[in-house]
Amino acid sequence: MMKVRCQSNDQTYLEPADTNPCLYIDNIPEITKSLVLVAVNPETRKIHWVVYNIPVTNIIDEHFKKGVEAVNDFSVHGFIGPEQTEHGSRLFFIVYALDEMLVVGGGKGGHDIIIAMKGHIIDTVGVECHYECTASVLGK
Repeated sequence: MMKVRCQSNDQTYLEPADTNPCLYIDNIPEITKSLVLVAVNPETRKIHWVVYNIPVTNIIDEHFKKGVEAVNDFSVHGFIGPEQTEHGSRLFFIVYALDEMLVVGGGKGGHDIIIAMKGHIIDTVGVECHYECTASVLGK
């Protein structure tokens, strides 16, 4: 079974909020041909980031440029961090191991990628990452 963790032991990621956290993925099944990463806000259910056709890797770092980014729920490619609040925010990062590279047309949205994965998921794992910000980010 795959395991994933955020870069810090307490799974808290500090600003800047529009930088994805570093994720470490372990125990990827040997038959995996590609990975898909989906970042979702559990409160709003909005997709903040989708990357598909990621070559098998154990690290997704802050400046990750492998794979193909789908259009997120904010109508852009790329990672959009959570809205900053005084109490912090959180995103749930889900990693899927697939038995193939996905064949989809360009300009697809995150929901299209999720549909295309059906029948090809070998394993899946998720981790919740917490975001905290300073008063300066909140304009205080």
